[in-house]
Amino acid sequence: MIKKLEDLRRQIDKSLSLFRFREAQRLAQKGLNIAKKEKLPFFEYYFKAQVLIIEQEYKKAIFYLNLALKERPQDSFSLNDKGICLAESGKLREALTYFDKAIKSFPGYGGFYQNKGWALTLKKDYKKALGYFYKALEFEPEACESLFSIGFCFENLSEPKKAKIYYLRALKSVKGRSRLAQIKITQALKRL
Repeated sequence: MIKKLEDLRRQIDKSLSLFRFREAQRLAQKGLNIAKKEKLPFFEYYFKAQVLIIEQEYKKAIFYLNLALKERPQDSFSLNDKGICLAESGKLREALTYFDKAIKSFPGYGGFYQNKGWALTLKKDYKKALGYFYKALEFEPEACESLFSIGFCFENLSEPKKAKIYYLRALKSVKGRSRLAQIKITQALKRL
């Protein structure tokens, strides 16, 4: 049962990276239901936080992530998701420390590098963000979110030719998997 719940955590992350919010919501609710039925408090807190993150209730999600982190202080996904909630709440400095903790706890997961890079783009630190997006690509070379993010950085660094290369790669990688992602990438290409 634990393996199934761990797999759900990765599936939610993948769904969110492709803007499949309904799918992510369904997976988070499924995880929450299993955790409640099996009386697994850590997973109950974690999946409740996921439901709230998807609903953009970041302060409430932080409450449940803190409960999850009391159960498992080094849980990389909880640390990462707390970083996301803090960044969405405008607490970028604190968010960056949580992404660092997630990376330290599980350095083999590209999504954590992606999210730290995203937080750095919120600070408009595009050059530094690029390093984290490239690192994320080491784990998943055709990750649409990372390819798009690199393009976004180059666009903001006034390097439209490089931006176009990465936007086109992102568009190719997401074809047939996410209509919303395709629309966002097409809009980005039109800005160049």
